[in-house]
Amino acid sequence: CVYWDAVNRIWSCDGSIKVEETDNWVVCHFYHLTNFATLMVYSCGNVKNNVLATVSLVGESVSSFCLVLTILSFLCVPNLRNGSRLRGAVLLVNLSMALLLLNVLLMLSEQKFVKTSRDSCLVVGVLLHFALLASFSWMMVEAVNLCLIIVTPIYNRVHVNDKIVFILSHGWGWLVPSLFVAIICGVDLTVYRRCDDNECWMKPNMIVYFVIIPMSVVFIFNITAYIAVVVALNSCKNKYFILQSSSNTCSAKRNAAMSVTTFVLLGLTWVFGFGISGRCDDLVRYVFVVFNSLQGFFIFCLFIVRNKSVR
Repeated sequence: CVYWDAVNRIWSCDGSIKVEETDNWVVCHFYHLTNFATLMVYSCGNVKNNVLATVSLVGESVSSFCLVLTILSFLCVPNLRNGSRLRGAVLLVNLSMALLLLNVLLMLSEQKFVKTSRDSCLVVGVLLHFALLASFSWMMVEAVNLCLIIVTPIYNRVHVNDKIVFILSHGWGWLVPSLFVAIICGVDLTVYRRCDDNECWMKPNMIVYFVIIPMSVVFIFNITAYIAVVVALNSCKNKYFILQSSSNTCSAKRNAAMSVTTFVLLGLTWVFGFGISGRCDDLVRYVFVVFNSLQGFFIFCLFIVRNKSVR
């Protein structure tokens, strides 16, 4: 339910409510007079979308459970956060918390009682945007941390106070996304009020500026960091791994495991999401949903299940 905004030359949903929708008609209520229209949006098929929604829900549920176990493991197993492990543990727990919040909000946004309430849908949309940005911010923090440890092992040369690392990482991981979303809400809260009842999210024309661009910047940084880490892993001269290994030879098995772990940790599976927009490519859509909805499960397996002390 939209009208033609002649000033901005776009279809706008301001002042409109979709009252009813059936296979034969759509009932719209407007609070003003102008040129009205009902936009028909092409869909990839209800059956396929329902299957994707089910797969996504299952993946998000499994990931949420695994992320809770991951957080509890770091809290209940002192060996995971002792000594030099504290810094990595704190960063991973915060990433797990951000992903857990994102998964819970994604599941909540699909509930009918949320979609039918415009105010509830607005609140969920705002929090969902914050959780998504926070998740990517913490992935970026992990990328910086890995580069400092592996690519340029500054931690081994210069003593960096843990408090400084925690303050900077928490500021970037939680404060920056909070301020970003707060500024948007303060300037124009209607950004999160959609015309339809299908999604508790922001207006489609705003997604590029407030979601895709910030995510792309973080993603480019993370993939650059991943390449640098992989190159460092395959260098037998890497001092960090020479100190951590019992021998001076590089282990291909260890490097492969670390590469996979880094790939998951930095959220590089989100690359499939950039190829979905405006397309109905089933393979890309399913790969994106499976890999990203199960990111929490992969983190649990790589950092908790593989750890002998936890087992």
